[in-house]
Amino acid sequence: MMKSNKKYFRSILIILLFIPPLFYIVNWIEGSRYENLRRYRLIILKNSVDIIIKENSFDKGWSKVIGAKQDSLLFNGADNLSYSKRGMDYEFGIFIQKGDRIVKHSNSDTLYVIRNKEKYYFIADYKTPLDSNAINKDLIIK
Repeated sequence: MMKSNKKYFRSILIILLFIPPLFYIVNWIEGSRYENLRRYRLIILKNSVDIIIKENSFDKGWSKVIGAKQDSLLFNGADNLSYSKRGMDYEFGIFIQKGDRIVKHSNSDTLYVIRNKEKYYFIADYKTPLDSNAINKDLIIK
């Protein structure tokens, strides 16, 4: 009975020692992610955009785009209506590529991607995202 109590006590002690550092690491990673996202300007419903993509990446629902003129833009995820929904392969952030042109008209929820003379459209979600801590309110294009 005594050995069992020692094992139980050791197990609890080990768990208690590892949980706080784990929370710290997870918070640090998320904080770094938010700091990265805050360098981009969020595109909202009233903005218009006409940009050729120089670099792009996708980050948990956020599409990060750097344009040929060094504009750093952030798009909240968008659904693709040009194809039937078959998963993340057709999500806006995964779909766009270097060299694509993105066009969005003011007060429109539609994003157009022009690639090789083909035009694709996406309906963007302009609701406040769940991880709105990532938004740098000062960089929102007005």
